[in-house]
Amino acid sequence: MLKTKYSYSLDNGIQKIKSRTSLIITAMTMAISGGGAATVALSGVAHAASSTVCATSCTADDLQAAFNSASPGDTVTLGGDVTLNHEVKINKSLTFDGDGHTVNGAFAKTDNDNNASVGVISTSGVTIKDLTVDGSAGTDLHGVNVYVSTNVLLDNVTLQDNGRYGMVVNGSSVTVNNITTKANGYGGVDVDQGKNVTQKAKLIVDGVSKQNEAYGRDIFIDSVASGATVVDTNNQYVYVDSTNAVPHDSRTYTLLNNIDQCKNNGYVSYKSLAFKNQGQCVSYVQHNANGHGKPAANKSNN
Repeated sequence: MLKTKYSYSLDNGIQKIKSRTSLIITAMTMAISGGGAATVALSGVAHAASSTVCATSCTADDLQAAFNSASPGDTVTLGGDVTLNHEVKINKSLTFDGDGHTVNGAFAKTDNDNNASVGVISTSGVTIKDLTVDGSAGTDLHGVNVYVSTNVLLDNVTLQDNGRYGMVVNGSSVTVNNITTKANGYGGVDVDQGKNVTQKAKLIVDGVSKQNEAYGRDIFIDSVASGATVVDTNNQYVYVDSTNAVPHDSRTYTLLNNIDQCKNNGYVSYKSLAFKNQGQCVSYVQHNANGHGKPAANKSNN
């Protein structure tokens, strides 16, 4: 609890305090001296604000203005779907609550400052939740680009039909919970140190994932040697290291979400899940399809 001490001269009369902080008086002491000073001890609890944007018509500029005017710790809630003509950026600790709505990227990439529908740039403590990011009307875009940021959470977010990756994790630490990705041009999530970036990239996958990407590239590490890591908390993925991709030490994670992946001894490939037979593998897939994960110890792959 934050405590703030204010001193007032009695000659000044009553002064009005305006603050974003909700103040609760827990103790008051007054010592009247020769100078007539009164000391009031106040303790305050800061309450984050919440605002709703795009309840009717909305543009990228409107959404960006809401992010810009928010204070750290605030929540910006989407009141309806929004179509973007440029990237919107979050550069402070806040919650972006999609409230079940969709951000549609409907523009073309111009450069790396305008290459995604939503950018989380050089910050910490951002949460994006209950949101769909759709890039079907855009050109050459990522859905979300997290760049040199820490403690970022995507909770119940769908990334679909983006020309590049659903999300890029560049030199950042990101947790996804109940992530859905599908039909993204390059794949679901790219975990990469990034050009001219020294921070290592880390992705933690919690909850139950639903991913369906071409070539099984649900999660992709560009270079294992860079120190990029994926923590598959519930052991949902199998990964394969490649010597053919560029760079040569890339790693591809594929979600086990189709019973055909279990057939013809395919279940043997999922060593971390330790299936004893094809039937166990099929049961696991069907269990996940009903929204249930498989509890397991944390596993870090680097």
